[in-house]
Parts: sequence; C-alpha cells; structure tokens
Amino acid sequence: MTLALLGALLPVAVGITLGWTAGARTGWVGPARWLALIAALAVVGAVLLPESAEGIGWPSALGVFALGLVAPWLIERAAERLGHHHHAGGPLAVFGIVLHQGVDGFEIGAAHALDIGAWGVTFAIAVHTIPLVSALLVELGVSWFVSAGLIGGTMAGVVLGFVVPEATPSLAAWLPPVVAGLLLHILWHDLGYFVPGDHGQHHA
Repeated sequence: MTLALLGALLPVAVGITLGWTAGARTGWVGPARWLALIAALAVVGAVLLPESAEGIGWPSALGVFALGLVAPWLIERAAERLGHHHHAGGPLAVFGIVLHQGVDGFEIGAAHALDIGAWGVTFAIAVHTIPLVSALLVELGVSWFVSAGLIGGTMAGVVLGFVVPEATPSLAAWLPPVVAGLLLHILWHDLGYFVPGDHGQHHA
C-alpha cells in the first residue's frame, strides 16, 4: 500500500505546489491531459480489460466497463437536475473535488491491490492530477483547507481500493473494468471541463 499511496499523493503534492504559485496557467496543461488520456487508453486496452476478460469473459468485462464509464455521467446529470452545477462554488465544489480525488485514489489502490496495470494506471492518473489540482486551486482560491481535502480524499480512496478486493475477493475480476471505465470517464471529462482560465465554464 505504501507504493500506491506514494504514487497517488506525489502528483497531488506537485499540483498543490503549482497551484499555490499559480503554475496551472501555463501551456503544458492541455498537452498533459491528452497524454494522460492516451496513457489510460493504452493501459485499459492492453491490460485492464484483457485481464478481466480472462476471468469473467469479454461480454461481462465490456458491460462492467461501460457501467463504470457511464455511471458518473448519469450521477452528474441527476445532480444538475437538482440544481447543482459540477463546479459550483463553496462547500459543494470542495466536496466534489475531494470525491473526485477519492475516486482517483481508489483506482490506484485497486490496481495495486490486484496487481493489474498498477503503474500504468498510476502514471495516467498522475499526469492528469498535476494540472487538474493546480487548476482547481487557482480557480477556487488557494487554501490549506482545500489542499488538505485533496490529500485526505486521495488517501481515503487508496485505502478503500485496497480494502474492497481483500474484503470481497469474488469482486477481484470485476474491479479492473470498473477502474477502466472510471479512469477514462474522468480523463475525458477533464478535457472539456475546468480548463484553466475559463473560470469553471463547461465546454461543449
């Protein structure tokens, strides 16, 4: 778990450092997000889905992958119908950010616990986390409260990612496609959301 925690927390720390120095407003943010997406596509297609398909079959693996890909979108749409914007200010925004980091941490923890594409997942999330975290701090205003929430949410996610496979071994073959779907959803989502300098506007 130690390596998973380090792999998850180091990019958060780098992103926080850049955010505190307004380093998110540089030209490397966009390319970094595309690099993260490309790395994620590689690990999903070459490792996570094939490994899962060996245990549960391709139809099941692809079905669970689709669920992990679409479920966050459905949750976001439901939240919007209730009048909550994904990047609304205040406590709701902070909660959303912490939850986002928790999902990232869970993906890393589960990948390491299952020893399936662990470092590929870690790299893809790291490349995406640094610009995202720095941009979030720039847009929301740097604060120790938000920084602590990012770190705490990430740590909690990693721990949960280890606990779930150990507590329910029967889910081990089903977790990789879930991780794959969540990973691609988050990375693709970030390409159109919260680009530094857009002040939180959504790009269609």
